[in-house]
Formats: sequence, C-alpha cells, structure tokens
Amino acid sequence: MRDLYITATDTTPEVLLSFDSSLFRIKGKSIPLDGESFYKDIIAWFDGYVENANERTVLDIHLENMNISSSKMILFILYRLKELKTQGKEVLVNWGHLADDKEMIEVAEDYEFMVDIPFKLNAFELALSI
Repeated sequence: MRDLYITATDTTPEVLLSFDSSLFRIKGKSIPLDGESFYKDIIAWFDGYVENANERTVLDIHLENMNISSSKMILFILYRLKELKTQGKEVLVNWGHLADDKEMIEVAEDYEFMVDIPFKLNAFELALSI
C-alpha cells in the first residue's frame, strides 16, 4: 500500500499515512472551504487500508481548529477505524488539543462515544513564531 503525504497549508493539515511504518497522523489546522474535496483521498486511503490493516492502528489527530466540513470528514475516517475494531484489531486515537480548548475536548469525547474507539486526550501548546 502506498504512503499518502499531504503538506500543511494555512487552512489544511499535514497528513501522513504510512502502512509500512504504522504512522498515521493528521496535524495542524483543518479549515478548508471544501472539506469533502480535501479529505477525499484520505478517506479513499483508509478504505484501502481497512482491507489489509495492521493488527494495531494508532491515529494521531492534533488539530488546532477545524470547521464543520472537516469535522464530518474526520468522523468518516473514524468510522473506517471502527470497522477495524469490529474485525478484532486494536485501534487507538491520540487526540491532541490546545490545553484550554474545551470545544475540541468535547468533540473528541463525542467522537469516542459515536465510534466506540478509545481516545487518549493530549494537551499541547502552540509554538510561537518569530
């Protein structure tokens, strides 16, 4: 399975999906005007991954913020991971959030409830740009 790498922009996150190294990461801002277009290839990658997944999958999602269309697309990705859990595979989501961002914490808790996959919440600080 081929790796998928997408460079971050001002409105879209960095995405690294690597089957061989078991690295699965979505990091940055996710506020594209058209979330469906941006996430289309990512969801297709996970569709393929579900067919021949590793025994253990850990997805790191560290978003500073996201819009409604991104939220919907992230949920679609999580539903793919739920399929893995149904297959008896181990799945974990590391959910990074700004330390004081109660809304992103609530989003993670809602996702965890909806997909029945364990989430580990991790607070982070924004690095200052000079």
